[in-house]
Amino acid sequence: MTDGPLRPWRRVRPLQLRPIRTRKDDPLDRLSAELVKVDGCWVRIFRKAYSGPGAPPGDRFPGLSPAGTAEAPERPTFVLIHGIGVSSHYFVNLSEDLARLGDVFLIDLPGFANLPQPPEVLSIAGFAAIVHDVLTAHGVHRPVIVGHSMGAQVVTELLARAPGYAERAVLIGPPVNDAERSVARQLTRFVQSSLHETRSLRLIAIRAYLQCGLAWFVDVLPQMMRYPIEERIQLVTEPTLLVRGEFDYVAPTPWLQRLGARNPHVVAGAAHSVIYAHDREVFELISDFVADEAHQP
Repeated sequence: MTDGPLRPWRRVRPLQLRPIRTRKDDPLDRLSAELVKVDGCWVRIFRKAYSGPGAPPGDRFPGLSPAGTAEAPERPTFVLIHGIGVSSHYFVNLSEDLARLGDVFLIDLPGFANLPQPPEVLSIAGFAAIVHDVLTAHGVHRPVIVGHSMGAQVVTELLARAPGYAERAVLIGPPVNDAERSVARQLTRFVQSSLHETRSLRLIAIRAYLQCGLAWFVDVLPQMMRYPIEERIQLVTEPTLLVRGEFDYVAPTPWLQRLGARNPHVVAGAAHSVIYAHDREVFELISDFVADEAHQP
């Protein structure tokens, strides 16, 4: 599950069990949350209850139980996985929309979002194994699993190792373009994309990177850079939707075509963080994808 030697200089934060609210009107405070420890790694799970037709009053859960989605098997369950350095904050608006269709789980990966850094570096396979263990332990089966940026790699690896686990997959801005697989080139592409992001998104990103810390980011970055998503995606059997923003230079259209998308879905005016600034367009794409009978497994 781990990849790389123990780094004695890494800043390891002590675990702090505190309320999720960290600032006034934090949108994540509207979601039920739980901290879970898996193989020595802490994961934070947020859950947004189904809020569509026939939903019970209120949208908070008393907690996450092994009952999982058994209460409403006819509705889809969505799982949202963030990218490197950031957190579930990116998905809050999208989760509000998706909750009109079913329950939504947002996962903060180990070492990010003020979670303690694992004692050893996690590979993409390591992150995928932890996510799979957490979801199955909470009774989440056959979800629509959505990954953004490095989260798309985690989703791909999870499904490559557990064929048939999910109902569908959505990969948004998946890295790393094998024609530009170098840190310098990817940094350039990220900066180019960032010029098209909103100011509020930049502030959220800066806060998330500070919560992550430079050491963990630097440790995980090589795992993301070397992950052969173009090979591993060949093992994914679930119907898969690939999405990018118009100005996402990290994940250009030819790259998504290399990953198997004949006609990648491009969100006009969006950049790499399309899930935040253009959440409604992404929701419409996912909603249509889930409802498309032609893609029923």
